[in-house]
Formats: sequence, C-alpha cells, structure tokens
Amino acid sequence: MRIKNYFSMKSTANILVVSDFATDAELVQGLLQRDYDNTAISTEPSMFVDDFKRVRPNILILAFNLLEKTERYYEKLNLFSGDIPHLAITLCNQHEIRRTFRLCRNGLFEDYVIFWPLMHDSPRLSFAIHKALRVLNTAQQQKETHESVEITSLGGLASPAEVGSITQEAQKDSQGLSESPGILNAEDSQVQSTLLVVDDDEYQRKLLNAVLGTANYKLIFAASGMEALDVLNRSSVDLILMDFLMPEMDGLETMRRIKANPRIANIPVIMVTGKSEKNVFVDSFKTGATNFVVKPFERETLLAKIATAISATT
Repeated sequence: MRIKNYFSMKSTANILVVSDFATDAELVQGLLQRDYDNTAISTEPSMFVDDFKRVRPNILILAFNLLEKTERYYEKLNLFSGDIPHLAITLCNQHEIRRTFRLCRNGLFEDYVIFWPLMHDSPRLSFAIHKALRVLNTAQQQKETHESVEITSLGGLASPAEVGSITQEAQKDSQGLSESPGILNAEDSQVQSTLLVVDDDEYQRKLLNAVLGTANYKLIFAASGMEALDVLNRSSVDLILMDFLMPEMDGLETMRRIKANPRIANIPVIMVTGKSEKNVFVDSFKTGATNFVVKPFERETLLAKIATAISATT
C-alpha cells in the first residue's frame, strides 16, 4: 500500500525549480523531467512569489548559485507566499557546504545537493526528491490514520482497545518523522553501518578514526589496495572511504577491481584525495565513485556525504 501511494504521488507531485538564471533553472528542469512529469521553473524575481502561489509545489528546488540568494528568496517567500505545505531542497556550491548543512540541520531546508560548479552531486537530486516524496507520503498516511481513528471512535464501530492500538501506531510514525530535522539527518543514518577506510598514511587513518569513531560507525582499516580487497572478501561493508594516491595499487585501480566483482560492486565508494584537479574528479566518477572528499576535509561535510551514500543503498 505504501509503495502504491508513493508512485501515485510521484506522478502527480508538483515540483518548482527557482533560480535567477534561466539557464540554470532549465538545466535542473531537464535533469528532472525524465523522472517527474510536473516540473515548472520560476526565473523572474518579480514573479517568484506569484509563481509559487500558482504552481503550489510539493517540492521546491532552490537553484541559486549562491546560498545568500537562496536565503533572501526564502525569507521573502515565507513572508508573502501564504501557507502552502512543501519541502525545500537547496542546491549549493562546494564552498558553502558547511553553512548549508547547518541550515538544513536547523530545519530551514529539508535537504541539500552539492551542485555547483561541476554538478558533483547532480545524480542525487532525483533521489533527494524521492526521499522528500516519501516524507510527504508518510505524513499523508499519518493524517489519514488519525482521521480514521476519530471517525471510527465517534461512530462506535471500534473498541477502545482497537482505537488505542491504531493511535499508538500513528504516534510511532509521528515520532519517527519528528525526530529527524528535515530529510537529511547524518547522525541517524550512521548507526550500525560498517565503513572500510583505505589509506596507506597512518596519520590519515588515525584522523578518520577520530572523526568517525564518535559517529557510531563500525570502522575497518586497510593500509593498501590489496589489503582492502582481502577485507572485502571476509567482511560485510556498507561504504568504502578510498584514498586516491597509494603505492603499488592506487585508489582508482582498487576501485576498478571492486566494481568488477559483482558481489561487492554495489558498495558505495567515496574517494578521499588531496588533489583538486578536474581530471581527478572525472576519473573517480568514471571508475564508479559515489562522491569524493578533498583533504583537508570538514567533519560535517564528510559525515553528510557518508550518510547520503549509505541512505541511497538502503
């Protein structure tokens, strides 16, 4: 029943992409139209609020290239748009991840996708909408359950025990939804996941152990590509953090061997690199990396990317 409701909502969901650059809005719209039928754009600042009221979106994509523009738009929208329930997903650039994550954690937006300048996280945009629709569907089911409890008890068709049972289930759903600040909750997705950290540098392994050890992950370490392959043959792993530069077998070659093995090919790999050249990112994605982290990395950025990669496989 839940799957049926989700796909029905997916086909009828209204999505509004907002940007002050028409080419950016059209780019995002083009990425989404294959999966979502009702995708509109709003690119004229004087019409932003009117467009929002006209489309009445379930999902709002904030496609401004600067977070400051996004905040200004959303402040104005909250003042003049009226009460139109929606979930907001903001596209951010790689230099504003920490601030964007904080805004999402504080509940201003429900999720974010790293999009500028190279659309690093663009494949995740459709999945972010998928998660948002699941949240909306759960909220709708919760509302219908409460209405059903009220009508049934008033009509005398259910016993107090039956009403109590239904109400408890609805309260459980409500509690599960309210405990997460928006869609993105890095801490919740970290529980009981196993990470394989592959790095030949002992200092980096200790650093990642300090960063990830406080986030309730189970950590396994490998000092080389060959050692990583051996670990994967013996252990179940949810995600791999792969160093780009290693002697004998570098991160790309190790990842090629992982992706060539059907048993472990679906494990997400986040490439960890001290290089920021374009070819490093291109080669990593071509080989099968889910995402990348540039050294020196920020804790919040790393945890958010790990949580996103793991949630995409569950």
